[in-house]
Amino acid sequence: MKLAIKNPAPTTRIRRNWGDFYFGEALKLALQARGVEVVQHFWPEWDSTDGEDVVLVLRGLRPYVPPADKLSVMWVLSHPGSVSIEEIDRFDFVYVASHTHRSAVRRQATTPVLVARQCSDFPVLTPGDPDARTGILFVGNARGGVFRDSVYWAQQCGLAPRIIGRGWEETPAKELVERTRIANRHLPELYRSARIGLNDHWIDMKYYGYVNNRTFDCLFSGLPLISDAFAELKEIFGEGILYARDETEFGEVYKGLNENYDEFLQRMWAKAREIYPHYTFDARAAQIISDIEHLPRKKPGLGIVVAGRVVAKRVRAVLNKERAASISDVVALLGEPAVRPVPSQSKLRVLLANASDPNLYAAAFPSDEALLLTAGPGVGPWEILLDRDLHQVRHQRFDIIVVERLRRSLRGPRITSDLAGALCGLVRPNGLFVVPTGLRKQLLASQNLQLIKSFAAHDVFRRVTSLAEVAPELAIDGHVALQAR
Repeated sequence: MKLAIKNPAPTTRIRRNWGDFYFGEALKLALQARGVEVVQHFWPEWDSTDGEDVVLVLRGLRPYVPPADKLSVMWVLSHPGSVSIEEIDRFDFVYVASHTHRSAVRRQATTPVLVARQCSDFPVLTPGDPDARTGILFVGNARGGVFRDSVYWAQQCGLAPRIIGRGWEETPAKELVERTRIANRHLPELYRSARIGLNDHWIDMKYYGYVNNRTFDCLFSGLPLISDAFAELKEIFGEGILYARDETEFGEVYKGLNENYDEFLQRMWAKAREIYPHYTFDARAAQIISDIEHLPRKKPGLGIVVAGRVVAKRVRAVLNKERAASISDVVALLGEPAVRPVPSQSKLRVLLANASDPNLYAAAFPSDEALLLTAGPGVGPWEILLDRDLHQVRHQRFDIIVVERLRRSLRGPRITSDLAGALCGLVRPNGLFVVPTGLRKQLLASQNLQLIKSFAAHDVFRRVTSLAEVAPELAIDGHVALQAR
């Protein structure tokens, strides 16, 4: 069997700065060790072919349309909120990295959806000498300049963690960055030298229960870890790592860890040895080969047996087509000469709040031209949490902010006029702020904004007549485009 891995890391030399590069390399070696011939195709050369029988795409930011003449597999490793049912159904089978995500999509998809979590190629190391460990460490990027929670909590508690990663230049932690990257082979030694490690997840990964591979790498390398918290993380690691939900809990956990450090090292090592056999690349390679050899069957078409669900699916399909057309009209407005990156930026910075389908915007703002971040109040399928203090992005300025809906669902938290006013402060001069008309009066009265254009509901995010009956939580209000002065 010959298998091609479609790796999201770029073809250029900077691919070694991408975690996807090392993930693909480790998976390639594990598959080769089990007798599979493997090639890798890096972005944007995903249309390359080397006579492979199977295509395996590592799904991160970029979707992929598989060829019809080859067996195709998708493994969703990050950005699960951007993966649609339609994308899943293009493949012969799909791996997602959590049971939560599988439960959310498997009944709607005709393609079999299986669970394959992230993993590590690091060996389990003994705890070593506790007295030889020093400092607090975070290895990771601040993509889009987003202030990572674990670093924010540490700073709020008066601590100064060492940071290795990119994108921190515009954050309050910029002075803590030691270097921008480290070779993957040197990470175990680095982790083993630190006293405490920090870890957190993007909000959409927490929402869908995705555990990042940093957690496994730190545990297997013997680094005590303080992480953010969600159910599937705790199910895997139990008492092998420590958890916090805010700076108060972080301070308490940090104090407790220092008071019982030797005891926790032993507890962590025991958990690492317990779970290690299940979270290696060899285990994932064995799973992939087995599933290819015993190919799970696709479900038959939905037909008329579940007519209500079919109607809802058709309505959503029509709605998405209409939105795709109308969003292109909005993008034409947003592309006016006044909306351009400032000279120090190479890309437009775009923030989407309560977006129903980020993929529509991704098509309008390609990744080589724009930095696109999704956001919303409360824990949801987006990347940025819009809390009262906007702590993850309050140091940022965006060229365009779009609030598509005031709330994600009928029961979801609402974007209030106060929160919208705070968001307005993140729009750079001459930037655009597109909001539902319900916020127009308050924003024009209290903010330094001018009205550029009003959109009727049928002009932006068009409605379908029966939409309110089938999916009322998706109903969209009219919108206005405001420009910051």
